[in-house]
Amino acid sequence: MAALMAARANAEADGADPADIGPETQDVMTLIHGMLRAMQTAEDMRDATDLRIAALKVRAKRYDDRAQSYRAASFAAFDALGSPGHKFPDMTVSIAAGRPGVLILDENAIPPEFTRTKVEPDKTKIKAALDRGEEVPGAILTNPIPTMTVRGS
Repeated sequence: MAALMAARANAEADGADPADIGPETQDVMTLIHGMLRAMQTAEDMRDATDLRIAALKVRAKRYDDRAQSYRAASFAAFDALGSPGHKFPDMTVSIAAGRPGVLILDENAIPPEFTRTKVEPDKTKIKAALDRGEEVPGAILTNPIPTMTVRGS
């Protein structure tokens, strides 16, 4: 009961409306039911937020593409005019020589001293070895954490 009341207090501190969680009560099942309904609402809001973020990323990409198009057209105009730049009332534009970049023609031909390798533990292989009773230095199995499944009716 104390954990449920603490969860309610934490939700309220996080800006959740206490009415979303349900009435203050000492009935444990009513409190649990309110928490689970609030959990579903929070998950729905998270999903809606994820969709909105995805839509905003698409919009941001369009704006980025538009800005790059404007930049390329402006650069082409300056290039056609043979102009090194211009001072406008609100901005100054300068055209400068670019710097050489690196173009990789064949990754396999690059010597090892010019490569980076990311090394990370393979948790799937480590778990399989530990499940077989093998020792893996630096790794152990954790205690299982109980899970809860909530299905709508």
